[in-house]
Amino acid sequence: MTAMTAPYKRSTEELMVMADLLDSAADEFAERSCTDFVTEATPQNKAVAAAAIEYFAKTEEWGDEDAEWEDYVADVLEAQLEVHFFIDWMSRYLAQRCKQVALDKSSAALSRAELMLVGEMLNIAADDCVDQGNNDAHFLPASGQNKLLLAAVVKHHGAANWKEHVKTILDANGIIGAPERWILAYLTKRCQVPA
Repeated sequence: MTAMTAPYKRSTEELMVMADLLDSAADEFAERSCTDFVTEATPQNKAVAAAAIEYFAKTEEWGDEDAEWEDYVADVLEAQLEVHFFIDWMSRYLAQRCKQVALDKSSAALSRAELMLVGEMLNIAADDCVDQGNNDAHFLPASGQNKLLLAAVVKHHGAANWKEHVKTILDANGIIGAPERWILAYLTKRCQVPA
């Protein structure tokens, strides 16, 4: 089951960073008891949610032995106004989709619905960083694309001396980094695509 409509291209490096951050968010939210989110019940969002349920059911331990995952898919597909979902499940599914698109050039690009949901998951993770007081840095190899990505992150954040930080990133060798919440906020913005 796929949820593809119009493709929205991203670099391999950007997709891998999104996947890493989504996997981290899935790990974080899997440990919590209340991780629900709600999204509009558009056909595209329902298709992504159904694909996420199928992925989760086939790759993770299905927790409710009394309910079959197909029943959950049917409930999602029948939803009229809202689709209720778990942050960790959606984040994990979207992380694997980002990896799939990044590493398999024959894969369909992320759909608009997938990209918008990636943005929602990253935004939830960014808010959680702020709520938890997380100021940890996220480090990347100093490749050309990663340098451009983190330079854009720093510029987007708008720190007083952002030009100096950008120069440091662009001149770096080895490892580069920026606060994780800055990267989450920038990528959230990058996922907001017009209808």
